[in-house]
Amino acid sequence: MLSNFSAAFLVCCFFSVTAATAAAATGTNCLACSYNYAGDGSRDRECVTNATHFVSSVNVSCNFATHSCVIIATYEPGYTRLSSLSRTCEETPNGLPAYGCQDLGGRPRCRQYCRSDWCNVGHGDIHMETDDGNGAASLGKGRWWWGVLSGSLLLLHAMVRL
Repeated sequence: MLSNFSAAFLVCCFFSVTAATAAAATGTNCLACSYNYAGDGSRDRECVTNATHFVSSVNVSCNFATHSCVIIATYEPGYTRLSSLSRTCEETPNGLPAYGCQDLGGRPRCRQYCRSDWCNVGHGDIHMETDDGNGAASLGKGRWWWGVLSGSLLLLHAMVRL
């Protein structure tokens, strides 16, 4: 007879293998949602801070041969406030770094590209999530595991709903 711990361990292993198999079978996925600052800025804010639990987030299929998951964050001048955010899959421009910010007529726009299942689920205020003064996003400098963990939980949640 299996102990409760052994049974729980076997169930956990089964779900981990099932989740990995389902991820391989379904291909590559990104999270999609959007946020626009309005009023006090609280409407749809979960797309920025907790996208895996945001009720309007959806999964989108992404062909990683030509496309990437992306977080696009647009700020007020001087990065004083996040004015809009989009998470989606888009064609990956050649030669662009995985993370970068550009000033577009006084409104800085930052983009963070990645190519693994649900890798764009981390905190969306990507300019504020920098570790150093060189503009390197923290998701790529040590907190990548948060994106992987969040994506795994999202996949498991989707499988349980089936």
